[in-house]
Amino acid sequence: MLQTVLTQYGLNPTEFQIIPFGSGLINRTWKVSNEINSFILQQINTHVFLKPHDITRNLQLIAAYLRQTTPDYLFAAPLAGRSGEYLIESEGHFFRLLPFVSNSHTVNYLTQSHQAYEAALQFGKLTSALNKFDVVQLKHPIVDFH
Repeated sequence: MLQTVLTQYGLNPTEFQIIPFGSGLINRTWKVSNEINSFILQQINTHVFLKPHDITRNLQLIAAYLRQTTPDYLFAAPLAGRSGEYLIESEGHFFRLLPFVSNSHTVNYLTQSHQAYEAALQFGKLTSALNKFDVVQLKHPIVDFH
């Protein structure tokens, strides 16, 4: 199935190594890489996110806003497939492809205080960059979650 999804994103699956990335706490995630390019491929957990297209739309709106207002901000937005869609459906599952951020990793549980500090710092930078973003445009991917 992953090979089919990669093909829909315009990638030749025989040219890439696909390995699990992170713990899969919410979405199943793989690092897709070769000597030149690296990506993150995620299978959206539709038991948690009942409307994956709403998440994709939200991310596209946020990415466009950040490109316009804060072009130097690193925001790993989903990439479009060959059809122009950012979310690919295969065998009843939904996938998105994102650029891989070098030296990135996942942390499920804090083991050192600086991890909490860094997470808060990055969240603060994101909320500051989105300070004037019109949130009314966004869909609620999980009703009453926030």
